[in-house]
Amino acid sequence: MGSRIAAEYDLTQQITRYAQNGNVDLNTGTIASPATDTNLAFDGCGNKTSQNGVAFATPNNMNQPTDPGITYDTSGNLKAWNG
Repeated sequence: MGSRIAAEYDLTQQITRYAQNGNVDLNTGTIASPATDTNLAFDGCGNKTSQNGVAFATPNNMNQPTDPGITYDTSGNLKAWNG
């Protein structure tokens, strides 16, 4: 049997959780006993703020990611991304 993936979405259709090889209850829309479980959180602009409870860096004033290894020039163009 192949890999099964289930996803949960918020009211704006932004994915908030995905799970692999779990049992999906189609009546309640819940996922039980997944082998891999990933929970995501987003801010009001749709930027991912955390994954499995681990926070990401706050975006800059141009709404760009500022995680370690990401740098921009003075015009906001991406210079480096170490990921």
